Amino acid sequence: MRHTRSPCGPAIIIAATALFVMGGAPIADASGETEPARALADLAAGIIQCRHRPCPGDTVMDARTLLEESIVSDGVFSYSDLMVAYPSARGSLRGVVEWDFNGGLDAISMKLVDIHVPREVLFAELEHALPGCEMDSDAGGDSPGDDDDIPSTEWSCTASFPGHPDVDVVVYLAPGLAILEID
Repeated sequence: MRHTRSPCGPAIIIAATALFVMGGAPIADASGETEPARALADLAAGIIQCRHRPCPGDTVMDARTLLEESIVSDGVFSYSDLMVAYPSARGSLRGVVEWDFNGGLDAISMKLVDIHVPREVLFAELEHALPGCEMDSDAGGDSPGDDDDIPSTEWSCTASFPGHPDVDVVVYLAPGLAILEID
């Protein structure tokens, strides 16, 4: 019995290889930029809605219980590893979370390192995840201590989730660094 090759076999292999090589790279690059931005936006939305805790209104004892004592304090603020405090950040975000407990949790500040996301991508994800949020540069009025040579790196918006008080969200960006504050 004689074996014959199908004329489609090599074409399918070549097409599959081309799709893998050429089509795979842009998808990986796009997800590389959007994954941390989406993770941060989803985390912020979850914290504001108390789907991720500690969240606004929690007490320091609530946070200590939730995090099994994985908190340090300098006497003013409390801190924890971002991935320990908010496990949904694992694999996407690295940094430290700072909490301001004044009776209840008043403010949350996430200091992120090694985050390389274009500002436009991060803002698009935040505006998508946070209803009412329209990121705006806070370039108006410098305070007397500001250095005029340093450009403004602060943007802010107000998020309005039904059933929750409006929350101010402030973002500071520098290459490889981001701070997101929920106040």
